Amino acid sequence: MNTRLYHCLANGIFGRFGDYIWAPTRAQAEVEFYRQHGSWPSQVSLVRRAA
Repeated sequence: MNTRLYHCLANGIFGRFGDYIWAPTRAQAEVEFYRQHGSWPSQVSLVRRAA
């Protein structure tokens, strides 16, 4: 499976926060970020592709 590293940013009660998520697609990175943090990301950026 071709996995990519995404950086997701969201707005929380204490301001903006972010995390790096490994996922095959941007949509799956958004879902995984929500699963881990309870907030939908407002910005998702591709950082790199795995070899």
